[in-house]
Amino acid sequence: MNALWLLLWLLYAGLFLAIAKRDMETRLIPMRLLLALAALALFDAALLPQTGPDLAGALLGGLNGLLGFGLAYWGGRLYSRLRRVVAEVALGLGDVCLMGACGLMLGWPAVWFAIPLAIAIGGSAAVAIIFMRKRAGHSYKATQAFPYAPCILLATVAVMLVSGDLNPAPFAS
Repeated sequence: MNALWLLLWLLYAGLFLAIAKRDMETRLIPMRLLLALAALALFDAALLPQTGPDLAGALLGGLNGLLGFGLAYWGGRLYSRLRRVVAEVALGLGDVCLMGACGLMLGWPAVWFAIPLAIAIGGSAAVAIIFMRKRAGHSYKATQAFPYAPCILLATVAVMLVSGDLNPAPFAS
């Protein structure tokens, strides 16, 4: 196994854990973590295109990740405005930027498998949280904030596992 491949994936894992932890604690994703993830994904695409997208595919995936989740973000904002809900939005700009960074990792067209998967995982997690809160005797408001980053990251890893991007076979000696 190539040491560079292993180092990159250890860095990805560390960034994923830091992003998920921070989002679950504060409902915010620091821009410095997002920029580090995006830079690492671009570095990976430039140096190791045999295990993921090439640089052009990574850039196209990043743009599509931003656009895909950007549409969801603005749709949620429009819904909140029409319903006159003045609360935290479920999907924030940090989540949009995170999907853009994950799009850089996944490339085109794999990012379009991760977007609906992240939404499905997020919806399933939200339903589970609602049921657990009701069972514990707590209320849940439809406008309550929800940490979406772990769902995006889980979808990204799932797509990478299915597509074989986590396979170091090209570096086998």
